[in-house]
Amino acid sequence: MGASRWMEYELETEQARILRLPASEQERLIVELETDQLTGEDVLHRLYVIQPLLLHDRERYETVAERFLEIEGVEQVLALFLYELGERYPMKLALRSASPYLPYGLALRLDEIKKKMSVREQKTSTVQTSTMTERPVAPGTELMHVLRHGNWVEQMRYLTGAEFERTPALMEYITDKYLRAQETAHQSLLVIDQLLGSVLDHLSYPTIIQVPHVDVYWTISSRQDLDEVLLVHQQEQQTLLASMHMLQRMDPFRALLVLRSDQLIHLEEREAIGSDMEKWFAACEELAGLTFEKEETERDLSPLAQQLYRASHILYPEVIAFEQIYFD
Repeated sequence: MGASRWMEYELETEQARILRLPASEQERLIVELETDQLTGEDVLHRLYVIQPLLLHDRERYETVAERFLEIEGVEQVLALFLYELGERYPMKLALRSASPYLPYGLALRLDEIKKKMSVREQKTSTVQTSTMTERPVAPGTELMHVLRHGNWVEQMRYLTGAEFERTPALMEYITDKYLRAQETAHQSLLVIDQLLGSVLDHLSYPTIIQVPHVDVYWTISSRQDLDEVLLVHQQEQQTLLASMHMLQRMDPFRALLVLRSDQLIHLEEREAIGSDMEKWFAACEELAGLTFEKEETERDLSPLAQQLYRASHILYPEVIAFEQIYFD
C-alpha cells in the first residue's frame, strides 16, 4: 500500500510537482476548485497543495477557499496560507478551533506552528515576568508620563506590561484630564476603554468623556449607568469571543475591535439596536475581511454594518497600534 497523500513527505512532493507543471496545468488545478469539480477531502487536499501557486494572489485564494468553509479543515488551510503572508492572528484562531480529527499532514503543520508560537510567547512572558520581579507595581507617575507624552503603542504596551500604583494624582489626571483630551499628546479611545475599570471609584458624576479625534462626547449620568454599560460590554464580548468561528473570513480581529470601540462611539444607535447578538454576528460577517483603510467601502453593507464600518475607519490608526501590542 502506498503512503497516505496527507503524510508530510507526500504533501511536500505534491507541491513540488505542481510547481513544475506548465502554467496551463497549474491554472486548471485552480479552476477545478472554482467550478466545483472537487468535493470533500479532495477540496481540502487541493487547497493545501496549490498554496504556493497563489501566494502572489491572496484575493483569489481567499475567494476560492471561502466557497468551502463548511468542509472541516478549510479554515485551517486558509489560515496557513495567511500565516505564510505574515498574518499571525488568523493562525491563533485556527489553532483554537482545530478539530483533533484533521488529516495527519495538516495537523502536523498546525502543531509545528503552535510550538513556534508557544516558544515566542514563553520568551515574551519571561521578559515580562523578569520586569515585574524588578518592579511589581509601577509608580503612578510613570503611567502619567506615558499618558501625557507617549504615542498609542507606548500607552497600550505600558498598560499591558505592568500593574500601576493608583495614586491620587494619577487618578485625578485620568478622570479630569485624559478622559477630556487635556494635557495629552495622543489620547486613545481604546486606552480609555482599558482605563475605565480602574477609575470607577474615582469619578464624580455626571462625568464627561471627550475624544475629539473620533468625535466622542459622552456624558455619564451616574455610576449605575456606567456599571450597566460596562457589564453589557463584557457580556457581549464573552459571547463574541465564544462564537468567533461564525465569522466567514479568517481576519476577524478588526471586526472584534469595531464592536469593542462601538460601545463608546454609537451609544444611541446601540440602544436602538439592543443586544440581539444575531444582528451583531451578521454585521461581523459583512465586515470580516475588509481592511477599513478607505473612508467608503465598495461593498454594500447593512445599516448596522455601515455604522460599525464608519467607527472602525475612524479608529483605524488606533487599531493598528492595538494590533502591534496583542498580535505581534
